[in-house]
Amino acid sequence: MARDTSICRGAVDFIPHSHPDKPTVLNNLGFSLRARFEHLDELSDLENAISTLRNAVDLTPDGHPYEPDHLGNLGHSFIIRFARFGALSDLLDAISSLKDAADLTPYDHRRKPDRLNNLGNSFLTRFRRLGDLGEQNDLEEAISMLRDVCHLAPHGHPDNPHSFNDLGICLVARCARLGERHDFEDANSVYSYAACSPIGPVSDRFHASHAWITRARGICHPSLLHAHAVAINLLQLAWIGLPLTQRFAQLKQGADVVREAAGFPETAVDGSSKGV
Repeated sequence: MARDTSICRGAVDFIPHSHPDKPTVLNNLGFSLRARFEHLDELSDLENAISTLRNAVDLTPDGHPYEPDHLGNLGHSFIIRFARFGALSDLLDAISSLKDAADLTPYDHRRKPDRLNNLGNSFLTRFRRLGDLGEQNDLEEAISMLRDVCHLAPHGHPDNPHSFNDLGICLVARCARLGERHDFEDANSVYSYAACSPIGPVSDRFHASHAWITRARGICHPSLLHAHAVAINLLQLAWIGLPLTQRFAQLKQGADVVREAAGFPETAVDGSSKGV
């Protein structure tokens, strides 16, 4: 990691400021610095990454084929810093950069779903942060973009469960805000699709199954039994290959699902009943 960063920095120092490859080399250095921050947690790496990626974006000519990549990397770096420090200015800068990246990416481009997903989640984050004080259409923008993600992603793509989970979260948030039953039902369908996906991280699919159970129970949906069956199958799949240190955590996570499916009341860790 340090060697990669050193090589990128050497390339930046070697290439003249006016060289057409300068923005791309700066982008590579910024990406490398951000990756090192995520491994070593040195805040100076994150600050230097953002500064370097700003320079890359500023030097990138309009219409350059790598312009969306540079904007997306800068936006993602702002999101990381916002998650760390909570500065609203970072979230606003992230939305601006990610929106430009998504707008400049053609609909048939392989990165379009990923960029729409990042932007949609940023709008959802701003909605959660500001609530009624924020942009009233943030939640609508998030839902619209995440629907596009789910439509554009190829069938069977491993990221689909995660994308459908994100859309479900937005639909549940709008249901809580407006009380529209169709959002509750749509969320149930979205989570069931994600849970039943044949591919993708088991953790994403199990999260979807647990959310599906919650939604189905809330509207007495006939799919509730199926949701429990899917969740238990995913638990069994997750168990295979896990080291012993992780199996207990997985068991605790799925205990309530198994207990409810068996028709038993929820119990506390010490075995005492928490409800009937």
